[in-house]
Amino acid sequence: MSLTVDSIIQSLMPDMADYADNSLFYHWMDYACELDEITLVNYRDENLVEYLNKRIEKYPSAHAVNHACTDLAITLESLLPNTYKGVFKYV
Repeated sequence: MSLTVDSIIQSLMPDMADYADNSLFYHWMDYACELDEITLVNYRDENLVEYLNKRIEKYPSAHAVNHACTDLAITLESLLPNTYKGVFKYV
């Protein structure tokens, strides 16, 4: 498990201001649930890159799951380029 990745995931969690917009409430709930799933992948030391790539490919770009996975992938590439630069497949 990477504590750095866990900290990055937690920093992407929606806050109460996000949930306050009723029109996007369910989007942010799905987004947060996906980040929770990613946290479990990280804790179990599963292949995070493979997981994110599969989820990005499976869900359309407007979907909250894709949004969460893409946000995390972009952040990981930016903050940890030696490990994550160029490994994600954005569809």
